[in-house]
Amino acid sequence: MELSSDLFKRIMGETRGQEQPHDERRRRPRINGCSDVMVYPLRGGTIEPAMPVGVRDISVMGVCILQYRLLENNQKFILELKTQDEQMVRILCVVKYWRSVNDELYAMGAVFDSMWTGAVTPGAMEEAA
Repeated sequence: MELSSDLFKRIMGETRGQEQPHDERRRRPRINGCSDVMVYPLRGGTIEPAMPVGVRDISVMGVCILQYRLLENNQKFILELKTQDEQMVRILCVVKYWRSVNDELYAMGAVFDSMWTGAVTPGAMEEAA
């Protein structure tokens, strides 16, 4: 899934981050991190408690987060962030890779799967996105 250009602009605003030089190996340009956001990992069909994470970079197709707790490849999570006009946006994401930044910090790349319209109550069973 790709975010619409309108939604991407609403999330990033005019001043949140700087576009990185386009690398031919990437499908879409990336914007350097925007701010701390919340993720709700999904494990065994259950929504886990929210975790604050840092955003290394974001594009219309996915996000790279920085986190002290490793999420596994193909694990899903709900990314929760606010637009510039304070509207909450939730996106279901799937981890595609991870690498260690140091002994305690991981960088995890995830693609956007779909907009999340269900509840985000920890302990609840995952609902259809």
